[in-house]
Amino acid sequence: MGKRGILYIVIGCCLVSVCSLRSQNRVRMDLRRTIELANDSSLEAFRAQNMFLSGYWEYRTYKANRLPSLTLNLTPAQYCRDITKRYDSENDVDVYRTQQSFYAYGQLNARQNFDLTGGTFFVNTDLGYLRNFGRNRTTQYTSVPFQVGYSQSLIGYNAFK
Repeated sequence: MGKRGILYIVIGCCLVSVCSLRSQNRVRMDLRRTIELANDSSLEAFRAQNMFLSGYWEYRTYKANRLPSLTLNLTPAQYCRDITKRYDSENDVDVYRTQQSFYAYGQLNARQNFDLTGGTFFVNTDLGYLRNFGRNRTTQYTSVPFQVGYSQSLIGYNAFK
């Protein structure tokens, strides 16, 4: 490769760089557009926007804490199979027995926070079912048809004031 080869490479590189410079878009900005762009993309604008969003969600949480809540707690099915050791005093022997049980439970709870005192009014209802299998077959139902109450912390502060 001689002097001409090097000359062709240099001319080719110059042409490629000139073509790439022509393909770039030029943006003309006046003073007003420059100030708008600086305001939108500055760190202070980003900070102000995040402070606004933080305050917005803090207010939404404040309002949501004052709304009533309805909660449903369920244990639809719980099956247990255990082997327990019992002492038989007549024969002076440990006896192993299997125990099987099925359990289901449901609770419906409505709550309303009270801002003046910081307590909570509530209404509950519960229903439970327990069935034992094996030698001692038993079935038990438990229920609290209706429970009304008020709960408040004796030591602490009122978070709603």
